[in-house]
Amino acid sequence: MRRLLLVIIALLIVAMAVGTFVERASGHEVATATVYYAPWFLGLWGALVVAGVVVVVRWHLWRRFWVFMLHVSLLLVLCGAGISFFTSRQGTLHLRQGSKANYFFPSDSDLASPLPFSLRLDTFIVSLTPGTNTPRDFASRVTVFPSVADTFSADIAMNRILTRSGFRFYQTSYDNDLRGTILTVKYDPYGLPLTYAAYALLGLSMMAVLIGRFCRRNADRQTALNRTT
Repeated sequence: MRRLLLVIIALLIVAMAVGTFVERASGHEVATATVYYAPWFLGLWGALVVAGVVVVVRWHLWRRFWVFMLHVSLLLVLCGAGISFFTSRQGTLHLRQGSKANYFFPSDSDLASPLPFSLRLDTFIVSLTPGTNTPRDFASRVTVFPSVADTFSADIAMNRILTRSGFRFYQTSYDNDLRGTILTVKYDPYGLPLTYAAYALLGLSMMAVLIGRFCRRNADRQTALNRTT
C-alpha cells in the first residue's frame, strides 16, 4: 500500500508540473479546465486520500504526529479543491481602452454577474521577443474604483494576478488592435484559502517528517558507534 501511495504522489507531482506548464503556455482558464479541475486529476487526489486512510489505519499513524498531519493535509487539499469546484465562480471580463465595467460574464451563463467595484482599462502593453513579432508577455494597466477615496492603479499580466475583495483577475487574451483586453475573473473565497493552508501544512509536515527521519538515523548511527567502542 505504501508503494501505491508513493506512485500516486509521483503522478500528482507530474500532473501539477504539467498544469504549471499549461498555465504558462495557454493561461489559467485552460489549465483549470484540463488539469486542476479535470475529473482524472480529482480522481488522483481521491485515490491518494483513500490510500492514505488505509495506511493511517493499518500502521496506526495517529501515534506519529507529523506523519498523521501529512495525511491530514492531503485530505484538506482535496476538500479545498472540492469546495472550489462546487462554490467558486469564474468568467470573463472584456475591457476596451478607456472603458469601465463593474460586472463580468460567468462561464456558464449569458447574464452579467456584478462586481463590488469597477475596473477601467487605461493602457494595454505587449512585449515582443527580441527580433520577432511573437508576444513574450502582455499586460493590462487598469484603475480600480472601489470608491472615490480608495481608487488605485494596478497591472495584470500573464504572471501577475490582481486580487481584490475575494476576486482574482488573470490576464487571458487581448484584442487584435491592442486596445482591448480579456481577463479571466475567479471568485473563490472558501476553497482557495483552505487549499493554500493545506499546502502550507503539507510542506511543513514533509519537512518535519524528513528532519525526524534524519535525526533518528543519526541517533541510530551514534548508538551503533557507541556499541562498537
